[in-house]
Amino acid sequence: MDFKILVNIVYKLMELESKNSDSLMGVSYILSNTLKFPSTQSIMAKVPPLEILKVVYTVFFMLTGDDYETAKDKTKNMYLVGITDIENKEYLKEKCDFCDGDGIISCYECDGSGNVECEFCDGDGVLQTNDEESDECDNCWGTGEQSCDNCDGGDVECPECGGDGEIESSELYVELTTSHWVFIDESLYKDLEELYNNERYMDEEEFFKILDDTKTKGSIILLSTKNLREETKLRVLQNEFDDNIDEGDSFISKLSPIENFKNVIVNYPGGTNTSLVYLN
Repeated sequence: MDFKILVNIVYKLMELESKNSDSLMGVSYILSNTLKFPSTQSIMAKVPPLEILKVVYTVFFMLTGDDYETAKDKTKNMYLVGITDIENKEYLKEKCDFCDGDGIISCYECDGSGNVECEFCDGDGVLQTNDEESDECDNCWGTGEQSCDNCDGGDVECPECGGDGEIESSELYVELTTSHWVFIDESLYKDLEELYNNERYMDEEEFFKILDDTKTKGSIILLSTKNLREETKLRVLQNEFDDNIDEGDSFISKLSPIENFKNVIVNYPGGTNTSLVYLN
């Protein structure tokens, strides 16, 4: 379908949607509704993702007052930035050698038997009376043994691993959360490119300040967020970035002009792995 026709369809729908509202619709709102409206869903299912984004960006700028040609020209270049946040950090586990991964060891009080010498008859099974006769020990019923108070049937929790069967290794587990953003402001791209090339970490406040300063506020979409729990050695991250991992919690993992969307939109169109967020 012709690009201008697509824009006009979405624009008319958004005009109806905004009739009773004074607030400006965000790009992500336009996109999510474009993919959900029965009248446009079947149409958009046949349109490439990149073209859909250019349609909704064009509509966004038209709603701000631009004519069609000006709005379309603003969507000529689109950029993708991936922000990766370092979340939980913990060490990988390895099998405990002390208990061979069982989490339990033989009790050192009873040698794993579960019984110890009776404390009342000293293991004889009998007690001496005052008239020098022997009576069966009431505590152990003549067996000379009693249950070990230190264990449960001969086994105790391994003191090295605390019963887990595993201990921390020297390798670090890092949980990463990656968000993909789309924008069209070239000045924003240059600001982020400086961060990206310096290979330094940034905090959330710094990133959002850059977004606040962009010339095209509102034209930012969070396309997809995925949680990655990866076996990552600390030195791997240190090789990628000059700073130590503890000096920051976020870094730009991807920054490029958009040419191909196949690896950006997951389960397109929509789906559990695709979330849309509008930043005002």
